[in-house]
Amino acid sequence: MDNVDSCPNTIAGDEVADSGCSDSQKDSDNDGITDDMDECPGTITGEEVDPYGCSNSQKDSDNDGIVDSDDQCPDTPAGEEVDESGCKLEKSEEENNEDTATEKTEDSGPVVESLEEEPGIPSLGLVAVIFSLLAIALVRRD
Repeated sequence: MDNVDSCPNTIAGDEVADSGCSDSQKDSDNDGITDDMDECPGTITGEEVDPYGCSNSQKDSDNDGIVDSDDQCPDTPAGEEVDESGCKLEKSEEENNEDTATEKTEDSGPVVESLEEEPGIPSLGLVAVIFSLLAIALVRRD
C-alpha cells in the first residue's frame, strides 16, 4: 500500500484504476452494489435499488425501450413498436393496408406480376380451349 492506494485489500491479479481499486471494490454511483455487479450504473443518489443495482427509474420490465417510471403501457408484447409513452404505436390505415398486403403475398406462394394479356397474344385459357376442341374434332373424325 502506498499513499495513493484507496483500496489496500485488492485481490491479487485484479485490474485496478489509478486509485488502486478494482471494480469489485468500487461503487461509483453509491447505490450499495459494487461496479462489477452493477447492471445500472449512474443510479440517482438515494433511490432504492434491486440486487442488480437498478432503481425503478432505470428498469424497463417489458424491454420496449421506455423505462418503467415513464411507461404508461408496462406490458407491451415483445417486438411491438411503441410511442414515447411505451404504448403500442398506432399505424395509419394506409400502413395497416401495406402490412396486410405484405402478409398476404408472403404466404400465398409465387407472385404473378401481371394478369393482363399482351395485345395480340391469346390468353392461355383460350389456347387450351382451342386445343381441346381440335382434339375432340380429331377423335370424332376417326
